[in-house]
Amino acid sequence: MATREAPTNGVEEFRVEPAANGYSGGPGYVLVQVSEGVAGEKFAILAAGDEGRYSFDFRFVRGGVEIERAYGNGKRIEQDEVPKWVGAVKSGIAEKAFAR
Repeated sequence: MATREAPTNGVEEFRVEPAANGYSGGPGYVLVQVSEGVAGEKFAILAAGDEGRYSFDFRFVRGGVEIERAYGNGKRIEQDEVPKWVGAVKSGIAEKAFAR
C-alpha cells in the first residue's frame, strides 16, 4: 500500500513498503517521486536506502504501469535487472493514478 505525501512543484510523492505488498528481500520502504515532463512523458524516481536509487520512464497500460526505460544508480539497466520489489512501486503508481 502506498502512503501519500503532499505534492510539490507538480511532483507526486509517496512512500511504498514492498514487504507489505508481498515482496520480500527488498528495502523496508521506498520513497517515490512521480513526474510528468513537458511532452507528457512520465517518470518515477525511487530512493530505496541501501538498495540504491532507481528511476524509470513509464506508461500506463491496461490499468497498470509498464516500464519503458530503467536506470539503476545513474546507469541504464535492462528490464531483467530491475529488482522484483519495484513491482510494489508500479502498483502504488497505478493505484494513485486510477484512484483519481
